[in-house]
Amino acid sequence: MNELPGCDELFERFFAPWYSEADRLRRRMKATYPDLITDPELVGLSQSAAGALAEQHHPKILEIIDGVTNAACRDWPGYLPVYGELDLSWIDEFDRHYGRDEISKVIARSDATDFGNEYLVLCCEFGAAIAGLFRKARPTLRWSLDWPYWDSTLFDPVTGKEITVFHWGIKKMSEYGVDDGFAAKLKACLKILDQH
Repeated sequence: MNELPGCDELFERFFAPWYSEADRLRRRMKATYPDLITDPELVGLSQSAAGALAEQHHPKILEIIDGVTNAACRDWPGYLPVYGELDLSWIDEFDRHYGRDEISKVIARSDATDFGNEYLVLCCEFGAAIAGLFRKARPTLRWSLDWPYWDSTLFDPVTGKEITVFHWGIKKMSEYGVDDGFAAKLKACLKILDQH
């Protein structure tokens, strides 16, 4: 079996180079974030009050995230058997397509010095697609926006639980999460949110 690099190693290779020194200092953790974080300080907050950045930066980050989501919806039907609107079947098809061999090929042909490299783009498209499905299932979820945009999280203002959607993409495309089955993982996370 072809073992992939770990998610933190891939984060360091493909994502870490794009942080400014200020971005690095603001980060909560050195590499990938846990799938779900509980932050009591988010309880009761509006989207505009959450996050590490001033509200004036929020529209631009939301525009980027929407653009990445739209790119996934435009790109994936070109090589995956997905149709209609984004739903859980799209995540299942992505999971099936990107097994160890295909992810190895993506890593091998991705130039970490190019911001538009295939590995980074696929991870971010996957995270944006996951975010779109979470928001469709739970419209009360809000963004806690950060920069780079892939450190933005979705949060539940009732419980303070954060879902690190873009980091789910990095984990999917690594040894850590290649076999996780992310449609099932999304459903399990929604159940956790419903328990409170």
